[in-house]
Amino acid sequence: MEFDWPRAGQWAARVLAELLARPPAPGSFYNVNLPHLRPDESDPEVVFCPLDPNPLPLSYRHEGDGGMHYDGDYHTRARTNGADIDVCFGGRIAVTTVKLL
Repeated sequence: MEFDWPRAGQWAARVLAELLARPPAPGSFYNVNLPHLRPDESDPEVVFCPLDPNPLPLSYRHEGDGGMHYDGDYHTRARTNGADIDVCFGGRIAVTTVKLL
């Protein structure tokens, strides 16, 4: 199924309007994950949720041209109920505050 970029742009505009009205605390930023929905599914709700601490399993390999390639399987990543990965793969827009300091 192709990703509907124009539709995702509408969701992003809606989320950005909300986030611009509530700037994050100093030393933090927002991370937004958009779901991949079927065309017949209604627009997703926006959920403010915690960051999932589970790592994305990755594998790396050297390419013949000297480059590197990595693979990550997002669908098999372990998920914490109610955290951003669970929310997004459940069909909703996940917004997480990430603290740097």
